[in-house]
Amino acid sequence: MRQRILIALRLFLFWIGLQFFLRFTFILYELWGGLSCGWRLSLQALWQGLAMDFSLLGYIFLSLFTLWAILLTLRLLRRKRAGIFNAERITILTASTLFASLSIAIAIADLEIYRNWHSHIDLTPLLYISNLSESLGSIPWYLTAGLLLFIAGLIACAYFIHTRWIWKPHHSPIRAAWYAPVLALLFAVCMLIPIRGGFDVATMSVSRVAFSSNAFANHIAINATWNFMRELTEVQYSFTHYEPFLSDAEMEERYKNIMQESDVYPRLLRCKRPNIIILLMESQSAKFSQLLGRDSCTPHLDSVARTGVLFSRMYAASTRSDKGVVATLAGYPAQGKKSIIKFVRKLEKLSFFPRVLDSVGYRSTAFYYGGNAEFVNFRTCAYLAGFARIVEQRDFPRELRGEKWGVHDEYVYPRLLAECDTAQMPFCKMYFTLSNHEPFDLPNRPVDASLPEEQRIRRTARYADSCMNRFLEEARARPWWDSTLVVILADHGHRYPGNSENEDPVRYHIPMVWTGGALRQNFDTVIANVTSQTDLAALLLAQLGLPHSSFPFSRNTLAQKHTGAMVVYNHGFGWLTDSMGFIYDFDAKRILWQHQPLPDSLRRTGEAFFQKHHQHYISL
Repeated sequence: MRQRILIALRLFLFWIGLQFFLRFTFILYELWGGLSCGWRLSLQALWQGLAMDFSLLGYIFLSLFTLWAILLTLRLLRRKRAGIFNAERITILTASTLFASLSIAIAIADLEIYRNWHSHIDLTPLLYISNLSESLGSIPWYLTAGLLLFIAGLIACAYFIHTRWIWKPHHSPIRAAWYAPVLALLFAVCMLIPIRGGFDVATMSVSRVAFSSNAFANHIAINATWNFMRELTEVQYSFTHYEPFLSDAEMEERYKNIMQESDVYPRLLRCKRPNIIILLMESQSAKFSQLLGRDSCTPHLDSVARTGVLFSRMYAASTRSDKGVVATLAGYPAQGKKSIIKFVRKLEKLSFFPRVLDSVGYRSTAFYYGGNAEFVNFRTCAYLAGFARIVEQRDFPRELRGEKWGVHDEYVYPRLLAECDTAQMPFCKMYFTLSNHEPFDLPNRPVDASLPEEQRIRRTARYADSCMNRFLEEARARPWWDSTLVVILADHGHRYPGNSENEDPVRYHIPMVWTGGALRQNFDTVIANVTSQTDLAALLLAQLGLPHSSFPFSRNTLAQKHTGAMVVYNHGFGWLTDSMGFIYDFDAKRILWQHQPLPDSLRRTGEAFFQKHHQHYISL
């Protein structure tokens, strides 16, 4: 029995050491990516995260010792001597090694997922599993290879430790006393305590390890494997799970006030049914613009903004393309961890502005994307939106495809231009660009691994800007230009430049510029009303004299006295107005960012909008 206790102790030390090593690796990896909260908070996070580590160990040891008790019972019942067959050793070591391999794989995959999304691994990657090659395209090949080798090396080390230290060969055979299975089962039952996180009424959750107003510090404390396990058990939630902020009556009253619109607003168009071209720019943060941000990576977009209509306070709905596409086409907010684009039954119930345009005579509608349109269900969404045709990667020669994602912008724009030339008017077309996406490669120029990621995205932002400008220059010479509206906006912002975190409103700030011959020339070119990506549907339809009542969360912000924008990320949401705002985190259960002072009325207005959207989504 003494030997088994020593084996259990070594198992415990191995698992504690493994979780500490994986969390420390996470800190170093994200530090390499430019994300840090300082060593003091990092050390606090390591300590704070022990509770979640013990909870994970509780699940693992509950399984191992229940299995151990069963094996010991069988040995006693069959009256076999320990030396006849050492199934006990083989089974326990195999199970523990497999658990360790799974934990290692999850934790190492989490490194790159968090670097890109600033959110720990959950079930979201499973939404991309059918498009594995495109998903891996975001990661340079050498980094993918390095992470896979690291995983393999850690698994090999885990196997060696299990077979040479935890249960040494000379420790076999071990006699089985009658009380051994009882003790093993008792130990297994005791694991319910760390699993729950103690004796409190509330069970272990990510909020239990939250200790700081610094979101990254709180995220360090979260055990990636535990978090993934929680996601598997909460798969029924297709939306962020939370307790309602307001009563239904107050929510409805505040929501009604948010949606109020005047009949008087600026008319930006000089023709009733202009051609419409939507250029949805990948990761085109406002930070790249000298007019709106800090950099000068988009001089051509800035130039267009000076002669067209610039919406200077435009915010993306969320942080991912799958959410940005739905927000743009359907005027529908994001859902936190999940995206409605993967839930077709719900997606089918949404209104889409291209479908409204089709009902009033728009023809030759098409959706253009240089990648695989099956990625995260873009194809289904585009067809549901009302586009008659989809032009994607497979419609271009193979030699034009980039290293990872697909056909670069400079090859897709000419296709769009040519099809505008032959289109029946009025037409509606949308091009979702991809060149400004990880791994930030350029045509005929391999990714320079020596360049920091922030420098690489600046380079592709300039490239995307120049391709867009070339298209506009050529389009201006076309006869259809005088009756065309071009809307340029981003699918979402980006953490770079500056490595903004999810609770930083700057991360959601994106440009939106209207240009084209269909615009009037006698208006203020800068619209400073706070506008959400979800408002594009209502803005467009209102300018065309068409109703937008079927878009419950899209507003004609030109007709509103008080405007605001909701932003949503995996674990929280925010409400931003002209001069104030806040961002609330569900894991930390607190406001992580706010303008000081934050009026209670403004906070409750943002809560009402989020709550109304939550209820609407659930009811679909």
